[in-house]
Amino acid sequence: MFFVSGPHLSRHTDEYPLSRAIVGLFGGVLEAILADKLPAARSKPLGVLIGEAKDANIIQVGTKLAALSCMMLYLRNHVHADRDAARMAYFIDINVAKGCKVAVDWVIADLLNPAP
Repeated sequence: MFFVSGPHLSRHTDEYPLSRAIVGLFGGVLEAILADKLPAARSKPLGVLIGEAKDANIIQVGTKLAALSCMMLYLRNHVHADRDAARMAYFIDINVAKGCKVAVDWVIADLLNPAP
C-alpha cells in the first residue's frame, strides 16, 4: 500500500497530485490487461478498449472486470490533464487511490483463477 506521510510528502499539497498519478497508473494496468486480451488493441484509448473487450465478450456485465472498467474510465476521464475546470468537483484522494488498488487486485485474482 501507499501512504501520504514522511518528510517528502505533504498531505495538504501532495495528496491530490499523488492520488491522480496513482489512479492514472492503475488505469494503465487496466489498459495493459485489455491490450493483452485484444489482438489489435495498440494505441487505442481506454474507452475504445473497453468497448472492444465488451464486444469480444472479454468484459461481461456483472463481473469485477466490468466494474473496474467502469470505475477506471470514469476516474480517468475526470482526472485527465486537460480537465482543470471539472477536476474541482471530484474528491480524488489517497483513499480513492487505495480503493483502485484493491479493485485491480480483485480483477487480477479473478483473471488468474477463473470460476469453473
